[in-house]
Amino acid sequence: MRYHSDGNCFEETKKVADRNKKTMAAMKLNNDEVEMENMKCRFAEKFQANGSALACGIAPGRIEILGNHTDYNDGFVLSAAVQLRCFVFSNVSFVPVDQVSATPSLSPIVVRVYSKSFPNQGMLKVQLSDILDVTQNFDDTVVMREGQSEPGSGRDAGYLKYVFGVIRMLNQYWISRNEMTVEARLHACAGGNAVSGQQLSLNMYIESEVPVGAAVSSSAAVEVATAKSFLTLVQAAPIEKLDLVLLCKKAENEYVGMGCGMLDQFSSAMGKNNAVIFLDCRYTYFFDLFPVIFLDCRYSFLDLDCSHLFGLQV
Repeated sequence: MRYHSDGNCFEETKKVADRNKKTMAAMKLNNDEVEMENMKCRFAEKFQANGSALACGIAPGRIEILGNHTDYNDGFVLSAAVQLRCFVFSNVSFVPVDQVSATPSLSPIVVRVYSKSFPNQGMLKVQLSDILDVTQNFDDTVVMREGQSEPGSGRDAGYLKYVFGVIRMLNQYWISRNEMTVEARLHACAGGNAVSGQQLSLNMYIESEVPVGAAVSSSAAVEVATAKSFLTLVQAAPIEKLDLVLLCKKAENEYVGMGCGMLDQFSSAMGKNNAVIFLDCRYTYFFDLFPVIFLDCRYSFLDLDCSHLFGLQV
């Protein structure tokens, strides 16, 4: 094909490119739908329980262009969400009491979690009352591993703190507004009471494309996806995105114990396809999204299988 000065060839080329983009988008959508169904099947395989309708929360990781320590020093942030995402599926069901910890509990609800990123951990079980108890430290939380009779602690399953921190902060958020607690919402979601020998279970299944420890905020992706999944599950009134960001940040600050700013959670919750986020971290939290056309430049990141650590381990 020859190029002519009248621009007709350019227009034809542009039409072909547009058609190709639409075709690729359709193919990606079909692939996403197939993979979503596969993940639902893996959820059912792990939990083997008929329960409430399945809810799903999805959140991406992020890249940081500007924002290293500026987000908690009243500075500016420039970041973008990446195409790698975290998926958190949840539902409630009734399970036999002998499948869960026999530890006395103020709450008749157990939380069961499985993460495909940590298959060696297996199915982990914690009493909801331990998660919601504001005096309870995560490291001291009793964690039962399926197939083992001896209880462990939160120290043995560090990824759980990002999930449980969000659940605790949602409970505090609703209590501060005189709304239904997490426990009450889960009972309402179950639509009935457990019969003798059974216990209500919140089931959570996590799959993440975001590499762990690669400085692309896999933890924030888990937090935001957990919040979205839980809000969908209990059919809660929508929470403003900024409030959701601050809630997840609070989970990381107060429950996880990481004194971070809001760069990670904000980027995961607010990121859009082919857009860069500008955020002013002063009191107004002003932000804007700038579209980026990736024709002459492209951001790439490599997973070198090197863990991103916050302190020297000897």
